[in-house]
Parts: sequence; C-alpha cells; structure tokens
Amino acid sequence: MSELRIEKVLNAPVSKVYDAWTQKEHFEAWAGPKGFKCTVKEMSVEADDGIHYMMANDRGYEMWLKSTYLEIVPNEKIVFIEAISDADGNLQKPPGAPDWPSHLHHVIEFQELHGATKMILTASGHETDEKEDVAFDMSKDRMKMGWDGAFEKLANHVEGSIQ
Repeated sequence: MSELRIEKVLNAPVSKVYDAWTQKEHFEAWAGPKGFKCTVKEMSVEADDGIHYMMANDRGYEMWLKSTYLEIVPNEKIVFIEAISDADGNLQKPPGAPDWPSHLHHVIEFQELHGATKMILTASGHETDEKEDVAFDMSKDRMKMGWDGAFEKLANHVEGSIQ
C-alpha cells in the first residue's frame, strides 16, 4: 500500500496548530488548496464523530468531504478516514474516477520543536484493492500539491491570526 507523507514546520505553538485543525472557524480559514474556500457544515471533534465540509473555488467547482475521527490525542495526533460525499453527507465516488479509494486514511501528528510545531501528515487508501492503490499512487503528486497549498494557508493563519 502506497502512502503520501508531508512534513511541515510551522512557526507557532502546537496548541495553535492543533486548534486550527479542531475548531471550525480556524479550519475554515485554511482548509483546501490555494484558490479554494472551506465551509464546515458539521464538526464534532470526538472519536467516532467527524467533520462534513465543502471546498469550493471561484469558478463554481465544489467538493464535499466527510471525515470520521478514529483517534484524537489533543495536541499530539488526529487520525481520521475521509470520503467524498454530497451536501447531505451521502458518500460517493468522485465523478470520472471509478478506481479512486472510497476512503482515505489520514494521520496528522504534532511535535513541539523549540516553540514551533513539526506537523506530519500521512495519507493512504483505507481498505483498498489493487486498482484503488494504483489510482492513489498515480495521484500522489496532485494531492501533495493540494496539501502544500493548504499548508501554506495554514502557516499564514497560525503564524499570524490565532490569539
């Protein structure tokens, strides 16, 4: 099974970076690639609960996502599975990508680094077959580009605006 791993050092304390992932108003400020805005419909940061949100750009493209938290360790780790959904939360495959994994597994780790935060994202297909693994592997560069843009927005947010 293939995975995507991204490490980012943010010039902000772990608590601020963790809050940016777990508080609606902060999550909406940065989530999604550059050029996309995030709107959270529902968010409950407890194991077995989750987040349902939309990312949209100014050209009218919208993508709904629904995540279920598997493990929450405040200021240390967030583990969740995520799937594409519709506005009502019904899970669906992305249009034009029949081999895309139905769920992605994400682990976000937060490490204190002399007043800054080292954040590590690991993503992989969740309970996938061979075709889904290939589709995930072929999309890693695009996913990394999207996450890099989101993490740049996250850095701007936590390094300046969270009080």
